Amino acid sequence: MIDQYTTITNRNFSVRNEPKYFLLMPIFSPLMKILALNASPHRKNSNTLQLVEAALRGASEAGADTEFLDICEYDIKYCTGCGICYQTGECPIKDDYAEILSKMQDADGLIIGTPVYINAVTAQLKTLLDRMADVIHCQAFTGKYGIVVTTGGGGGTDEVISYLGNTLQVLGANMCGGVGAVMGGGPEQCQLPRPKGRGLGLYS
Repeated sequence: MIDQYTTITNRNFSVRNEPKYFLLMPIFSPLMKILALNASPHRKNSNTLQLVEAALRGASEAGADTEFLDICEYDIKYCTGCGICYQTGECPIKDDYAEILSKMQDADGLIIGTPVYINAVTAQLKTLLDRMADVIHCQAFTGKYGIVVTTGGGGGTDEVISYLGNTLQVLGANMCGGVGAVMGGGPEQCQLPRPKGRGLGLYS
């Protein structure tokens, strides 16, 4: 079992558990595929990316087949609320959403990384999630596992982890844990949760 999430601050290392997210972790096999999504527009200079990569390394070391995807490099348009996806199972908007969704559907586990922007996920990630209405209604991610990693300038990491954990659940996936780093104490704060992020990758 694993705690829901860990928050790192410039003062301490604190762990907070919520029983509703306690799950018995599957043992990774070489056949499992783990997809990591980074939603930070800072890309290679992203603190969030460091945590995503740590979790992805943990999954790779456990024997999983891993893939990284930077959603900020893709063209994802806004949901228009047309409802066609409910009728056909496909979104009529022509952009890169279908490609990203296909990769998510093919994966056994998801690592979702985002910085905190005004106590919420980035616009890029929210735009992607808003396009997944039919996935939610069909519980299309049932049987998948997910973890969340996030960084915040002055806080909000707990709220973002909770939000994405709930999102994974309504998509049908199992929320296995999360880790957040509060960067107000300086860039070194991102170094503290790296082992935790790697551990989540090992056991998500």
